[in-house]
Amino acid sequence: MEGLLLGVTLLLLAVVFQTMNRQVQAGDLSNNGVFGIRTKATRSSDAAWEAGHLAAVPVIRVGYWLAYSWFAMVVVLAIVLQATVKQSPLPFLLAAVGLVLVLGVLVRAAVTANRAAKQVRSEAG
Repeated sequence: MEGLLLGVTLLLLAVVFQTMNRQVQAGDLSNNGVFGIRTKATRSSDAAWEAGHLAAVPVIRVGYWLAYSWFAMVVVLAIVLQATVKQSPLPFLLAAVGLVLVLGVLVRAAVTANRAAKQVRSEAG
């Protein structure tokens, strides 16, 4: 059961990544101080915010596909094990590994966005 609860965290992260991706693609992700990749460089200007998020889109996309996929694996494993073993730490371990991987992608997205935002900032002078 704990594995499924941790798996729900993966599902929530997937939804957040996908929502961010949609807002960036539509041009609706404003520098609002609440949602988005918030680094000093990305928040330095609207141009830096936009450039950073656009640069991070491919990484963000990997993040939500990874999170959705990992969540599905956790659910399938939990169902299979529930029907056979009853108690196993494997769904929890699988969810934990997935969570670490997805958080790693989040860090990578932030690094990518930060780098692109700094580039825009340095070009602006």
